[in-house]
Amino acid sequence: MRKCNDHLHVLTEKEIREIQSLVNQKLGEYRKNDQIIKEDIFNILRINARVMYYPIEDDEICGFYSQIKEEKFVYINTFIPLEKQIFAAAHELYHMCRIDKKREELLKKEDLEFDRQDSKNDLKMEAKANRFAAEFLVQKSVLINELDLRNIKRGKIKISDIVVLMDVFIVPYKTMVRRLFEIDYMNETQCREFLKTPDRTEGKDVMLLQKRLGVCQRNNIRTNTIKIDNLIDSALGLYEKKYITYEKLEYLLSFSNYTPEDFEIQEQETLLPAEEEFLKILEEEENEVF
Repeated sequence: MRKCNDHLHVLTEKEIREIQSLVNQKLGEYRKNDQIIKEDIFNILRINARVMYYPIEDDEICGFYSQIKEEKFVYINTFIPLEKQIFAAAHELYHMCRIDKKREELLKKEDLEFDRQDSKNDLKMEAKANRFAAEFLVQKSVLINELDLRNIKRGKIKISDIVVLMDVFIVPYKTMVRRLFEIDYMNETQCREFLKTPDRTEGKDVMLLQKRLGVCQRNNIRTNTIKIDNLIDSALGLYEKKYITYEKLEYLLSFSNYTPEDFEIQEQETLLPAEEEFLKILEEEENEVF
């Protein structure tokens, strides 16, 4: 029996098969079989939850998942590199559809990199989410195809090969190393050696090689995106129906760093409905607003 405190072997074979079954189910639902997902994970996330993107200048905070009654909410920190935003989104997707459901979770850098020192149950929980994310973003059949195209042989993988594959899938270095180990393209000793290599140190190792090969520019972008679910569209729709004032529209758009002028809207008088009618409108628009 493999030790559960070994970060390469946290999950049992049965648990891995269950995760792979869930991945296949979800890929089928979203018609994403045999595809490279990359940023499309954000569209998939939007189908399943209300999503907020906002930059918090803290590399340790990656995201957040919460469920209130039947409503699901996800937050992605857009200050972290794009490759980690993508992985965090897939990680949170697991928490929305998994068997052992949890109603809220703060996703930290240590969770994505197996550096946490929490209880065995918490470690296993995050290991499941990470394995789901890795299998979903880097499907085995697609990865093998990319390896064959580049004539990369089993057991002969170099760090430059890993960096190129990171660019193809837009996933973190450690994710790609683990996936190559999980599909038996490298042995455990090789995997552990590759995992020791610093991957986020500017001007060294992985990042220096990325610069040398001219790849992974998008991986490292800190997008700083600000987007609060469908707030912009809802606010504009309400203003167009004269349900809110120009000032209210201005206030709502400011959350995403926009102004009415950005949408060719000039200030003008807004005729608001009577209070009773306004309450009725709010009930009718309940599914449209925030």
